[in-house]
Amino acid sequence: MSTPDFEAPPSNDAGWLAHLGIMVADLEGALQAAQSWGVKALPQGRNWLQLPDGLAIELIQASGNSVAEVLAINPRG
Repeated sequence: MSTPDFEAPPSNDAGWLAHLGIMVADLEGALQAAQSWGVKALPQGRNWLQLPDGLAIELIQASGNSVAEVLAINPRG
């Protein structure tokens, strides 16, 4: 649901969704992979990124095997 050529303002003051927090098993790997998507760093910290369409995401390092446990949940079960 992205609009090519859309220029987002440098913050989310326009009344959009504030941000999405995404728990990842490998924070360093996720940060590195995100760079190929044209993200911009945000002042909140290096794990806060703005996507080209303006959405801010916060990448959060998971502890233990919590990501695998969540992925094992059957949402239709």
